[in-house]
Amino acid sequence: MSDVFPSLVVGLGNPGDRYIKSRHNVGFIVIDKLTEHFKRTTKTCEVIAKSQVWQLRLKGLIIHLQKPLTYMNLSGTAVKALSCLKDIDPKQILIVCDDIDLPFGKIRLRKKGSSGGHNGVNSIITELNTSNFNRLRIGIASENTETNTSDYVLSTFTDLQFECLNKITELSRDAVILAILQGMDKSMNTYNGSHLNINNNKL
Repeated sequence: MSDVFPSLVVGLGNPGDRYIKSRHNVGFIVIDKLTEHFKRTTKTCEVIAKSQVWQLRLKGLIIHLQKPLTYMNLSGTAVKALSCLKDIDPKQILIVCDDIDLPFGKIRLRKKGSSGGHNGVNSIITELNTSNFNRLRIGIASENTETNTSDYVLSTFTDLQFECLNKITELSRDAVILAILQGMDKSMNTYNGSHLNINNNKL
């Protein structure tokens, strides 16, 4: 498979104050990290395509950053709307989301794949009618992960997790930047083995 360079980065989450600190909203946090990192070259946020959207120029490239304003289960409608509006191929989309099957502190990049049971990713696959888009999954599982998946992902990070969250989301931000500039292959080779030294037994 030839390498790809994302031009649309989508952070998944739920809108509204009640979800700001939830595990399911880690994708939104990474978008915040990106807009802060590139604040000098990022245009003011627009509300279009059922989303908050930022446009930035990065070494001659035009990159769009998106936070869908739909709820998680309908993320695909926003992603499809923006990708159609900006004429962006699914292979140029990078989805950033939580993953309850990965341990907290670990990230994983892939060029395509199944939804892995993630409702937001499943919605995107349905709306785009393809699973051939890139994704960056951020682990949120710990030894204390609840059996009720829905309750767990919508609950807030623990105090100990919050202490580590900044490093994890910065690592994710850097993985996104590398993918944009040097391609998904380079980012995958660099970051897929990354794992912050976190004792999940204490989380």
